[in-house]
Amino acid sequence: MWLNEGLAEYYSSFDLENSGQFVTIGRTIESHYRTLASETWLPLKELLATKHDSPQYNENSRRGVFYAECWMLTHMLLHGEPDRRAQLRAYVGELSTGADPAAAWERQFGREDMMKALRAYSERRLIAATRYTMSDRITRAPGAAVSFAPADAEATLGELLVALRRNDDAVRHFDRALNLKPAFARAAVGRAFAIGEHPAATVDSDSTDWLSDYMIGSTLLTGAGSMDQSSIASARAALERAARARGDIPNLQVLYARALDESGGDPAGTVDALKKAHDAVPARDDYALLLAQALTRAGQYAAARAVLGDVMARPHLPGGKDAAFAAMRRTVAAEERANRGRGAAEEPSNTNRPAPPSESAAAAGADSTVHPAYRPVQPGERRVEGSLERIDCAPKRIELVVRLSDRVARFQATAFDQIDFISYRSDPLTRVTCGVRQPPDHVYLTFRAGELDGAAIALEFLAKQ
Repeated sequence: MWLNEGLAEYYSSFDLENSGQFVTIGRTIESHYRTLASETWLPLKELLATKHDSPQYNENSRRGVFYAECWMLTHMLLHGEPDRRAQLRAYVGELSTGADPAAAWERQFGREDMMKALRAYSERRLIAATRYTMSDRITRAPGAAVSFAPADAEATLGELLVALRRNDDAVRHFDRALNLKPAFARAAVGRAFAIGEHPAATVDSDSTDWLSDYMIGSTLLTGAGSMDQSSIASARAALERAARARGDIPNLQVLYARALDESGGDPAGTVDALKKAHDAVPARDDYALLLAQALTRAGQYAAARAVLGDVMARPHLPGGKDAAFAAMRRTVAAEERANRGRGAAEEPSNTNRPAPPSESAAAAGADSTVHPAYRPVQPGERRVEGSLERIDCAPKRIELVVRLSDRVARFQATAFDQIDFISYRSDPLTRVTCGVRQPPDHVYLTFRAGELDGAAIALEFLAKQ
């Protein structure tokens, strides 16, 4: 968290000069100097251990000094003397493999009193920045001012507040938008999302604005509760309109591919949309993995292997290489099944779909006299047994709600493909997606320490008693 916010502050000083001929990054942020001069600093151990739910990240009285200190530490590691950039690269490399952050910090920086060095660095009033000379000219796109209707302004404010998790404030803006424009689909869908209800799919956008269609479609796909076919159809129609108008937006293509998949329709269209997203942003390993999954489901195994091979050779995101290896195993297994004439196993239709059950697990579930070989619990992991009641989804976050013998626990993940899904059941498993599980599933959940009750690693669906 400290490095994430420190880098954000560091790059916030990005400055274009001479009509884009020069770029300067790393300028002084005077407000942070003033904060550090007037506030009590966080101890280094506390700063490094900060998480999303930590008081210093959430309480207004402490957030200022947290951001200022994160910026100063990041700036020192990038520009200070002695040169610590190699240590910073090694530290980030360790984190990307799942190493304990405190232990990684100790290995890379433990030989130096970093707090003393940071205070000394903060007393320097002249600090280094980096200036780049651009080889290419900045391209300019013409723009025309357009009127922004009051209802659109209120809906946009509501969406922003939802993203900031200020849902009560968001509802007030959505209500104002609906008072101004009672049949405003974007505001109605956004309000339902803010209060945790399933968005009504009966409303259709009467707007030709691609952004409204984008927001309606994305909210319907990520909204609370289980998806029904009318909601999926509404999301697909809205995203199709948006894609026709702005097909150059990669995430729009990803959402459109998901809507196509959810509607059980167009495998070729799904692959085409994901190819456009991957071609536009080849550094997004998650887009590459989604494309490989779609190619595998379409039976284009060689193309899927090529995409995954690129990620395995040159991963851009932490965990990308391991995820690509896991996806490659699934692709190879699906191809082997197809070659044997058995056909690829049916997977859930969510584009963020989990891996299919392993063959040994499926075989064990098919014969009640065979004891399944459950997934081994690895060092640093724990496993609990309970009932999976629902899966709550939000942008970039998934929460698995599991009822244990003594309480209800919540486990988090960033995406479905970060969880190893295994089934030992002989009966068909209902699609694993966001919403209530009815009836609840008897499961083993394996996790590591993390936010909430832990970070979900594997979910094993146990045979019915």
